[in-house]
Amino acid sequence: MFEERMEAAFRGLGVSTPSLLRPRELTTSMQQLAQVKGLAAWSEYATAAEIHRQLAEPTAEVDVRQLDGWAQCSARVGAALGVTLGLADSIIRRGLALRDRLPQVNDALRAGRVAPHHIGDIVSRTELVDGMPWSASVDAEIAEMLWRDGAWSADRMRNMVDQIVFRHDPEGVRERRARAQDGRNFKRYATADGMADVVASMTAENALLLEKRVQQLASQVCANDPRTTPQRLSDAMFCATMDVAFLCQCGDSEGCEFARPHDGDSDGDSDGDSDGGTQFVVHVVMDQATVEGRANNAALMDGHGVISGDHAREIARRPDARIAPLGGELAKDVLDQPSSVPDSAADDLHTPAAKEVSPEELLDEIKRLVKAKEDAKRPAGEGDEKTSPHTERTSPETERTVGLARPDDADSRAEPAERSEPEAESVAADAPPNRAERRRRRKRKTQTVLPTSQPGNAYRLSAALNRFVRIRDAYCTFPGCRRPAWKSEADHTDEYDHDNPAAGGQTCAEDTKCLCKFHHLLKTFGNWIDLQDTDANGRTRIVFISPEGVRFHGPAWSGEDLFPALLDMTWRDPGPPRGAPPDMPSRRRTRLADKYARRRAERNRNRHLIETPEPPPPPPEPSSDLDGPPPPF
Repeated sequence: MFEERMEAAFRGLGVSTPSLLRPRELTTSMQQLAQVKGLAAWSEYATAAEIHRQLAEPTAEVDVRQLDGWAQCSARVGAALGVTLGLADSIIRRGLALRDRLPQVNDALRAGRVAPHHIGDIVSRTELVDGMPWSASVDAEIAEMLWRDGAWSADRMRNMVDQIVFRHDPEGVRERRARAQDGRNFKRYATADGMADVVASMTAENALLLEKRVQQLASQVCANDPRTTPQRLSDAMFCATMDVAFLCQCGDSEGCEFARPHDGDSDGDSDGDSDGGTQFVVHVVMDQATVEGRANNAALMDGHGVISGDHAREIARRPDARIAPLGGELAKDVLDQPSSVPDSAADDLHTPAAKEVSPEELLDEIKRLVKAKEDAKRPAGEGDEKTSPHTERTSPETERTVGLARPDDADSRAEPAERSEPEAESVAADAPPNRAERRRRRKRKTQTVLPTSQPGNAYRLSAALNRFVRIRDAYCTFPGCRRPAWKSEADHTDEYDHDNPAAGGQTCAEDTKCLCKFHHLLKTFGNWIDLQDTDANGRTRIVFISPEGVRFHGPAWSGEDLFPALLDMTWRDPGPPRGAPPDMPSRRRTRLADKYARRRAERNRNRHLIETPEPPPPPPEPSSDLDGPPPPF
């Protein structure tokens, strides 16, 4: 009886019974169910808001009883849905916000354009614009993004909403961040069985650096360490903060290199350099107008999400930050100057015309300013030390994207052949530096001068292209994935042909994207097909096709929305590929290459069907009496 009722309900919603479907139809049914869930959520929120309108609104301004109209509404909603009073309150608040403050987002929910689990983030992150003149504009812009074709992960949704709110309410964002920063704290909560939980609130960049340090320590064990990953992370957290050596607990102090302290690593006798000079990178991306103080556009912190322009400039001013322009020029030491952006008029500012200088004069001026800044920070006794500031000579185009990273940014070292002579000598030094020398080198910024973009080999992305793709994608591009871009892998959409590079996918911005390890393996070995194209607006569009042939749109929001200047960037031709076939091939190409060739052919057929659908077959021509035997009589 239950199965019959379920089948009738599915037919009423236009969805077939799951037990009667094949994998392709089941996947399509899941997509239809997502729209049904949106309609159901809209109905739930609308009903809760109507209950509030009838029971609470008439007496809301004068009712001071403990069991007021709101409490009566919460009791009814909680009893009807079988949820707690707190969850019922949240449902009512979201229903009122969708009805009164976000009506266009509410329409998108009704049409199934946004998943119900995203509504909480949208409502909470737009709560402070309620009653502001720009409240309707925020609602309209968010709804416009929701009607895009594409997938929304939790991080992309939060970033999109934050970007819109930051643009309309920069002063409110600044005040809230100041209050949050002043409220940073450390707390210890005693728990059962002799344990305790430790909670610390800090700036996002400090939290990311601490996380990287703890993860790096926890990985320094052999395969015989008996602890689980959470246990090692807990122990590494204590060792990182107490300056205690983190040792493997395999018990083999002679055979395991991680089971004994390294030089200088001992309990109570450490100078803070027990990591051997390891430094961690946090990537923060902002546009050039923001770093120069001419605008307060939102920025992106990899692994955290969208941050305000003020926050990004604070990070850029840190003594351990390195500015790596992806394009454009920084002709002056702008980070030492106070921001000239008014509270809410950043978009109305104009930059005065800069004095035209030659590239040589520009480079000399940057060196002079950086040297003066380093001399002011240099401790006594190091007056004769020379530094080599890092800069990039770029084309004089404006409004480019600027990447910020720690001095040890791996991307800046991706082309070892381009190192300057002093750095090459430093790398080739015979004697390992002592602890004091390592600390002194860490304080110096001895980066090399590199061009904006460099041609890599035929398969490997250049440092500039690698940085560009990660900024553009922001996260793994598979629908719903939350893996940050700098923790993902660069993938060729059209597989690269190692035997014949000219025939395979090229290493360019139009054919590369970010995929996390799992989704990269899924595409390579799971028979998934992906298509990557550029639409009429210049935005990158990605489509994934399951083995059953179901199409899934890639991300609806990316770094191209946060940094529109990426759409204007062009890349020079890297030249002919430098790959070569093997010396003694036993077959024309490997089995994996054959698989890639079949996938390329299938991708091309799919693209051809999308762009030029096949016309219907012509009707058969009537037969003539002369073409065959006469009909029987």
